[in-house]
Amino acid sequence: MLCASAPNSQPEELRRRGTAKIGLGDFAGAIADLDLALELEPNDAFALRNRGEAKRMLDDFGGAIWDLNLALELEPKNAFALTRRGAALKELGVFESAMGDLDEALKLEPENALARSIRDNLKSEELRCIGDAKIIDFDFAGAIADLNEALELEPKNALALTSRGEAKRMLHDRKRCKSAIADLDLALQLEPNNAYALRSRGAAKRMIGNFAAARGDAKGMLDDFAGAIADLDLALQLKPNDAWALRHRGAAKIILDDFAGVIADLDLALELEPKDALERKDAFTLMYRGAAKRLLDDFAGAIADLDLALELDPESVFALNHRGRVKRELGDLAGAIEDLDLALQLDPNNICALFSRNLVMKDVSS
Repeated sequence: MLCASAPNSQPEELRRRGTAKIGLGDFAGAIADLDLALELEPNDAFALRNRGEAKRMLDDFGGAIWDLNLALELEPKNAFALTRRGAALKELGVFESAMGDLDEALKLEPENALARSIRDNLKSEELRCIGDAKIIDFDFAGAIADLNEALELEPKNALALTSRGEAKRMLHDRKRCKSAIADLDLALQLEPNNAYALRSRGAAKRMIGNFAAARGDAKGMLDDFAGAIADLDLALQLKPNDAWALRHRGAAKIILDDFAGVIADLDLALELEPKDALERKDAFTLMYRGAAKRLLDDFAGAIADLDLALELDPESVFALNHRGRVKRELGDLAGAIEDLDLALQLDPNNICALFSRNLVMKDVSS
């Protein structure tokens, strides 16, 4: 029954006014008018699909789908209703059904921009999720391939850019790291408070600094590590208890001679994830803390950390080099040579290991 405020209103007038209110963004008002229209004509497909659209715009996705189902029973080939139902299903995580509706809408109306946009976003998100899963499985090349495809569909998908940047970084190659930073720069233009992108870019900058150090490019190295710390500082402002960011900030501080800062960050990282190094076979925290302790002349503490790091990662040239130098400081020249020889077997051109071994050999010959 019509309410007293509109006793003479006819269904046509009500549905027109309701539709106009959708265009003005008055979705609650639109629903009120379309409710009245549907009381008078319950099988009005036009009113049903527009009320469904108004409900969708108010995030009432279940109510939207209910109306759009009824509308599509009356008009099964209506592209408008299929597009809006696909959009609502996407929001509820019913991706396969959403894709079916959007595909059908595009068959009916190939130029349907909204259906194509939602479908591309849905496909992009699906590919991003697959890419993220591959990153977890250490299939970084496979992840990049999926994320490339996701970004072809949706070039400004900040999450996909962040994931692709992280996958590139994990390939541990200078060129890839630079490309990773480009992806992460764009992700941060789109989402300046993306803590994951900030910490990943910080880690990539630290790695670029490592490459610069290997080339002897001191200025570039310092700039890269300072940039890494700046990014990781911002990431930690957004997520103060992020052990991952603390580990990488600690590693960056070692190049800037902030050894106490290294230990403080890595101690906190281990407090937050005390079993992380053991359970995930991640020697990173231990080897950098060991290196910082060596540089602060805490040789016993350094040996303890580096021993455990090398149990977890026996081929860590970084840890072998630092343990070799600690052993030299403790007078264990044979042990130092053993560690440094192994480091050079693994990486014959490692400047740090070559320098350390030359120091030990001078001690032996003196």
